[in-house]
Amino acid sequence: MWVDAPGHARPVDGVDAAAYAAVPSYPLPAPDSVEQQLGPRRPPGWVVESLRRRGPDRAVIHAIDCPDAPAGRPAVTWQQALDHAERPGTRLCALCGAAHELEPLLRGFDSIGSS
Repeated sequence: MWVDAPGHARPVDGVDAAAYAAVPSYPLPAPDSVEQQLGPRRPPGWVVESLRRRGPDRAVIHAIDCPDAPAGRPAVTWQQALDHAERPGTRLCALCGAAHELEPLLRGFDSIGSS
């Protein structure tokens, strides 16, 4: 657990101060310049959810950190995600941004501004 100790914690009354000396503490590494400019990056990978039902949708592609992504499914690369996305009946999740991130790679970057 990460805790901002001076701002959120204090010693417990009656506990010897030497006990606190054994607790490891060190500062978090400073973010690199890219992360400072763009913010934290999402974990790499995509998850393909197989829909075992009748109907037009057969699969959904989610970002690996999507709350709707099925647990326990292996992550695939963006190339594998694109291969799956080109199959009939596969859609890209709009909740996690998979559609926003992968659509330009599928349709070409000229499709970004067109509706």
